[in-house]
Amino acid sequence: IMVQERMGRFVHHDYMTAFGLGSATDLGFPGESPGILRAADQLWGSERVTVSYGQGLSSTPLQMAAAVNTIANGGVYVAPSLVRATVGPDGTTTDLPPAATRRVVSEQAAQQTATMMQQVVCAGTASLAAVDGLPVAGKTGTAFKAADNGTYYDENGDRIYYSSFVGFY
Repeated sequence: IMVQERMGRFVHHDYMTAFGLGSATDLGFPGESPGILRAADQLWGSERVTVSYGQGLSSTPLQMAAAVNTIANGGVYVAPSLVRATVGPDGTTTDLPPAATRRVVSEQAAQQTATMMQQVVCAGTASLAAVDGLPVAGKTGTAFKAADNGTYYDENGDRIYYSSFVGFY
């Protein structure tokens, strides 16, 4: 929250969109969700800062993978692609054009973030993702899950939630 407040919600929003949040990818899948990322001037009260830690926004798994890939790529966003080349009936391989890229953060900022993400795996909430001999970096997430009863609790009174992990090595 302190970092987001220091940079301001408009600059923070610019970073979020540069990481690929709030819009569908360039894959062109029919019905692909853009996720939820409201414009900075549409956030009110505590919403102005809760987006800094993931409340009040949503992303697709593909958007999250692309955003974290930006850190793994030294701060450069690489648009997701699923096909590297096509093979014609005669066996000729035709490479597709490289995916679009853009610098989002400096290489230094990406490295510092990757180091923090490695600590999430080494000593934090994602210790089960550790692999001996490999520097694994990751980020966990938790979101409350709405129940059919209109609360975030199941029929036993237990809080229900989604949990997620994204990472790289």
